[in-house]
Amino acid sequence: MEAKRAIVTGGTSGIGLAIAEALVGAGFAVTVTGRDAGKGAAAAASIGAGFAQVDHSDLSAVRAFAAGVEGVDVLVNNVGGAFWNRVVTPDGHETTLALNLLAPVVLTEAVLPKLREGSRIVNIVTKLEKNMKLDLDDPQGEKRYKGFDAYAGAKVGLLAWTLDLAKRAESRGVLVNGVHPGIVVGTGFGADMPWIMRAMGPVIARLFGMSRSMEDAVRTPLRLATTGTETGRYLDLDAEIPLPAQLDDPAQVARILALCAELGAAPALTA
Repeated sequence: MEAKRAIVTGGTSGIGLAIAEALVGAGFAVTVTGRDAGKGAAAAASIGAGFAQVDHSDLSAVRAFAAGVEGVDVLVNNVGGAFWNRVVTPDGHETTLALNLLAPVVLTEAVLPKLREGSRIVNIVTKLEKNMKLDLDDPQGEKRYKGFDAYAGAKVGLLAWTLDLAKRAESRGVLVNGVHPGIVVGTGFGADMPWIMRAMGPVIARLFGMSRSMEDAVRTPLRLATTGTETGRYLDLDAEIPLPAQLDDPAQVARILALCAELGAAPALTA
């Protein structure tokens, strides 16, 4: 039988690479994406995966990659990052929003018709703090920009879209879930941050119980990608966790989905 196929975005280092390696071990033919061609190809080869060079902050590059995707069984949207300074992408989007929200939405919506029946989509939605939200009056950080707030807001947007997609994809038997993987120290996350932030981040993560072993970070994404039967859930170590308060308000959710549509990343109509 032909091996099932999986794509792991941002899968050339950190949690993404660990998820990809676990999927290879589970018998999947895995393709990982990354921005650095040399580093990415070497990382992929080290675990027996294929590699595609994609800068996910460039939505045209994401669309070009999606155009060549066929017959996928698992899509893990792992790519992400936090940036200290506000930078605008070639598409005119703030980089944090583009990388953490728009890129996963663009890729998934483009390949959704190509996914095999019964496929699984796993979106990595890191939860930084209880009250995190997407500033819908300033989603691109033009009036006020703070790196971690922008990252947290983009992840709230990703979670809103994830739960909406789960409803839309259910008729095709496609399972869609969000996962908080915890924070694994030493993955290079936040490499763009000042050194003091990089130094204090692991300390804060441990103090607040957010740090996690790589084995624990990978456990739930791997299960959802291979044997999980649930859909439309937000999980941490296989347990459902509360949604950010913003997503308890249907009007706010509608505005988030409309923002995705406005930026050309998702259909305007939901289930």
